Amino acid sequence: MKRARTFLAGATAFAVFLASVPVAVQAATTSQSAQIRALKAKLAALQRRYDAQERRIDRLEHEFDQAFGGQQHHAAPHVVVRSRVIFAHPHTAVAASPLPTTAPVAAAPPAPAAAPSSQPASGQLGGAAPKTESQKAVYQQQNALFVHGLTLTPALQYSYTDNRLFTLNGFLALGAIFLGNIDVTRQENTIAEPSITADYSYAPNQEVEVTVPWVWRASTYDAQGAQNSTALVSQNLITKGAFGDMSAAYYYQLPQSTPGGPIVVLNTRLSIPTGVPPYGIKIIQTKQNGGNLSYPSSLPTGTGLYTISAGATIIQQTDPAILFGGLNLYHNFTGHFGDISTSPISVQPGSITGGDAALITLGTAFSLNDKVSTSFSLQDTLVTSTRERPAGGDWTNVIGSSLNAAVFNIGTTYSTSPTTYWQAIVGIGMTQDAPNFTLTLRFPESH
Repeated sequence: MKRARTFLAGATAFAVFLASVPVAVQAATTSQSAQIRALKAKLAALQRRYDAQERRIDRLEHEFDQAFGGQQHHAAPHVVVRSRVIFAHPHTAVAASPLPTTAPVAAAPPAPAAAPSSQPASGQLGGAAPKTESQKAVYQQQNALFVHGLTLTPALQYSYTDNRLFTLNGFLALGAIFLGNIDVTRQENTIAEPSITADYSYAPNQEVEVTVPWVWRASTYDAQGAQNSTALVSQNLITKGAFGDMSAAYYYQLPQSTPGGPIVVLNTRLSIPTGVPPYGIKIIQTKQNGGNLSYPSSLPTGTGLYTISAGATIIQQTDPAILFGGLNLYHNFTGHFGDISTSPISVQPGSITGGDAALITLGTAFSLNDKVSTSFSLQDTLVTSTRERPAGGDWTNVIGSSLNAAVFNIGTTYSTSPTTYWQAIVGIGMTQDAPNFTLTLRFPESH
């Protein structure tokens, strides 16, 4: 009996324990859910406060760059790198992703604030500062990054043009027989232009530039029909070497409205006619022995006119590409010359007004690594007709002087150091007025 009572008491206690277990589990689950919700709310509040602080820091840094960027030229580049913590769901991993580097001076690649001061300070670019030497070189090529101090750029430009003309001077008889002269001429032009360019940036967003070119030209003129034979060719080679037209330019970078936004650089340039002008050069015709070759007595190395231009360049970094474009307008002033005639037996003083022009540029560049970048661009130059007026006469258009020269450029840049890079650009002519082929080599070095 006693054992029975003991068994019943134990069974009753076990039943009470089993009944209390679900209640305890449910209470514990409810408490844990409440704690998770409270943690989520705290994390969300911290995230909002952190985002607000990040935005405030970015705004203050941008204002500081605009106000005091010019005082950083002689100091070590200051680069601020921050990491943004992303508060995720409690059951997911917490990630960290770096914000874009913000620097009052361009630096490559991002480094701590103790970076060596040997790197050159440069113009203010806000949140779009280039992160690598190759990107920095692309910005400099578009005059969108001003390196404080003096930069010397030796350069060499080579171009080749080949024109063929087929001229019929006569009439058709009976609808099928041509009576008259048939002239087949060919002109090959080779131009090599070494130059030296000096750029000096005296403020974070301003730069002046002076370019002094030397022009060497060689032109070969061929014509069929020597000695009244279609199998023989008359040929003459003309060469000329002299200074070209010097030029001076000024660049001004507008303040960025927002960090990371497009960079706009305004420019103006004055070209001085220090080269040999193309006016008054006589055309020589060889008619002896049945020849029909015509060629100039000399070659020009300049335009002979003062030229002023104004324009703007826009550059936008969209990783991994850098987009750029520009528009420049050119105006030629009127020049007065003692002889504008091409006839060897006459001298005719008069005035010349060169045609106005517009240069449109569109392109993109890619940073392949820290040192190397490549670029692709299209340049189209539209020129109106040149006008001439003999002394005492009226203004007339020079026939055939309007141009449409479009060139497709492929470039490669290699940065050898923070202050030096090498650049090679190959241009392919896309219209008849453009050179068939151009090659440009540039070697800027900052001091």
